[in-house]
Amino acid sequence: MEELASRENIINCFKATDSDGDGCLDYTEFVALLCKLDPEQFSEENENADFLLQHIDKDGDGRISFHEFVAYLFGDQAPDAEAGIANPAAAALRMVSDAAAASNVQGFHDALQKWLCALENGYLNSLPQSFSLEALSVAGELAGFIESIMKASDATKKTTAAVLGGQLTDFAKATNCCEQLEDFVACPNADKTFSKGAKDFGVMLPTDGVGTGDFKLHLVFKLHWQSGTAASLLFNSGQNIGFDGGGNTIFREGGTWGRAKTFGPGLCADIWYDLVVTRQAGILSAEADGRAIFPPVLMPDRISFVQLRPWRNEISVQEFSLSFDPTVASDSSAAVMSGVATPAAEGTDLCGSEHDCIACPAKKDEPTGCDFGVGMSCDVGTGDFTLRFVFKLRWQSHTAASLLFSSGQNVGFDGKGNSIFLEGGSWGRAALQGPALPADEWHDLVAVRSEGLLSIKVGRKPLCAPIRMTEAISSVKVRPWRNQVRVKELSIQRGLIDFNPHGAAAAALLSSILVEIKASIDSNVEAWPEDQMDEARTTYTQEVEKICDVLVQVSSSAGPTWLKYALLEARQLGASDCLPCVWERVIDASELQVPPYWDLDLMQGTSAGKGLGLEPGDTTNLLARVELSEVEFAVFQELLDSTFQKKYTRDRRGGKVPDRLELAKGWRVQNWQNYCEYLGRQDSIRAKLTSLRAQDIPINGIEVLKTAGLLDSLGMPLADDLNEQWLFHGTSEGAAMGITEGDFLINLAGSNAGTLYGRGVYLAESCTKSDEYSQENEEGLRCLLVCRATLGNVLYNDQKKCDPAFIHSCVAGPYQALLGDREKIRGTFREIIVYDEDQVYPEFILLYRRAYSS
Repeated sequence: MEELASRENIINCFKATDSDGDGCLDYTEFVALLCKLDPEQFSEENENADFLLQHIDKDGDGRISFHEFVAYLFGDQAPDAEAGIANPAAAALRMVSDAAAASNVQGFHDALQKWLCALENGYLNSLPQSFSLEALSVAGELAGFIESIMKASDATKKTTAAVLGGQLTDFAKATNCCEQLEDFVACPNADKTFSKGAKDFGVMLPTDGVGTGDFKLHLVFKLHWQSGTAASLLFNSGQNIGFDGGGNTIFREGGTWGRAKTFGPGLCADIWYDLVVTRQAGILSAEADGRAIFPPVLMPDRISFVQLRPWRNEISVQEFSLSFDPTVASDSSAAVMSGVATPAAEGTDLCGSEHDCIACPAKKDEPTGCDFGVGMSCDVGTGDFTLRFVFKLRWQSHTAASLLFSSGQNVGFDGKGNSIFLEGGSWGRAALQGPALPADEWHDLVAVRSEGLLSIKVGRKPLCAPIRMTEAISSVKVRPWRNQVRVKELSIQRGLIDFNPHGAAAAALLSSILVEIKASIDSNVEAWPEDQMDEARTTYTQEVEKICDVLVQVSSSAGPTWLKYALLEARQLGASDCLPCVWERVIDASELQVPPYWDLDLMQGTSAGKGLGLEPGDTTNLLARVELSEVEFAVFQELLDSTFQKKYTRDRRGGKVPDRLELAKGWRVQNWQNYCEYLGRQDSIRAKLTSLRAQDIPINGIEVLKTAGLLDSLGMPLADDLNEQWLFHGTSEGAAMGITEGDFLINLAGSNAGTLYGRGVYLAESCTKSDEYSQENEEGLRCLLVCRATLGNVLYNDQKKCDPAFIHSCVAGPYQALLGDREKIRGTFREIIVYDEDQVYPEFILLYRRAYSS
């Protein structure tokens, strides 16, 4: 409102308008009050009054109490005598500007969250046009401050390194057994000869200041041998992360971990690996080249140094560093982190630990009972907090599964009629809020309480409307009730935080704020004078360019996940000039070799499908399905014709064999996350094949593959050194859409026809074989996927019944795929099976008809 009334004037007007003196205003009295306060902004038929009445009436009784009105006007902090109506959008904007001016990073984040919340609730529509122009201008000015957030975040972090750039640093200890070579450090030295019993120790990295806190360790290294040498990384607390244990395996042992536990094939010799070891809330995880080498594990011990332990091996090192933030406050609690119960976890007696989560309760075969699950104490009181809950439900069957606060309030995920519900404490009886969350899917819930108002989102979508919650909170727990809830994370922190690093959080918030401002401007196109609308749109374009530049800068430091969001934000903002730059950063950060034939302009942000290995908190993928061109259509019809074989097998279950498969339509799939994971698996197979070739072990392929060379004219080359091939997979159209949105799911393997060769992804060189597993849609069309498949070293099998040892040798041995030669045994078809879904990339969807000569 342009003319601001004083606090005393507002209160006196309220009392004067309350004709019956009951302390509440009905609709007529409320509109009359608004007209007194600002006659230019409000009238008796103004829609702004309707909006404000709905928002201010918290208890929904159709009347505005004095408490409700004052709480809306002034919030928890009453303005000065000369201040006017403290519209939340205007107040938040001032808070943002003040925080930036004071270089208050946390306050800046908090104020941005409140500003965005106010805009999402429509407060901007109750302010004059000049405020929208002011907001646009301020948003652009704030872009510069966001850059400093990233620098401020980096400045608080402490990094210590024993080896950097292949050179020993002054921090390195225990270097007497090491040797500095041109571009790496050899531990113990470059001349060591392998001998069973040589128990050398390598370079040591002191980690003063880490204590029991979080840290991130970075080790770039390679092993000289892969021969059960027990080479490992040793912490002062006695725990070892081993790279070449007995039977050439990854292992974990020592300290609180106890005796050695193995986790699959060890790291190959003579291959450089990038190992990242992270501890968060007492949970340790480790990844080599982006792939987990063992499940997360509890490790709350105090850390003062970490050391390389070559034992009977030799380790070459290019980097050995550790970073941590000594300024991080201990105002957070976690019951479950990375799928592991923390020392702070409570109520775990009924829960079970699974390979990647905590099950609450441990076992349940049907939706019955009234169980309570894992929880934690959390001293957040009546203040602001941010809670994160990563979970999935076993059933969607009105089981009343929920998250329970000590105040008695429940946030329910599967209520009556399969709905979201809020109940208990001051919320009273259950209030249904919309459809329940789907079962058997991971959900990432973030609940934020700001100034007594609780907002809940799953992914990036609100779970329900914001609701009042002012009670003191001392604990929170999972309440499965008649369901079973699996939990990957349950954590809470005082204050308002975001789960993306550096300034990416603020940049994303600010871009969302710009979108809300633009939406408000566009909605008032008829009400605004033409010159003012032109000014607003020009200002918007200028500020968007600034924001996009900042989005690219800060997101590139945060990594490919947040660069992906920067791309989506830039698109939403309409910043077409920024898109090429953002795409370039996304590709560079992810180190993805994007196929030259991909049309990046068609990639859209979508909800991530099942089977994708996204980071926690990341729920979005980039996806496009591009219709086949005339040339491609002809090539794929030739592929179907050339690989067709008129043979019957019992998998047809009495159905006739067609004479031809006639292509009707098709698409090429551009799935960003799935392709990233496919290339990552290729890197792993390449390392294994390199090791086999170094040992003069022959690599087996498939002779005279029927699909070989048939798609060469499309200019989509295959990796011959990895034995990459084009193969078919038959399914339904619905399943094909699910697979191409996400990935294959090994746990569903054989659901249509059995699992002769174990649970894996079944592929064929003949379209006739895959046609056996297709299903007809409403148009009479059937579906085949044409997939890239990295087969690596192929194990040949011509047994009538497959020996389980063959399957094991493909899962944990020297082979990566199995060729089942039923053509030799039964005169039917050869099948190819892989046991890792990341070895297959479904690149084409083909819809076709079965054709019969009769």
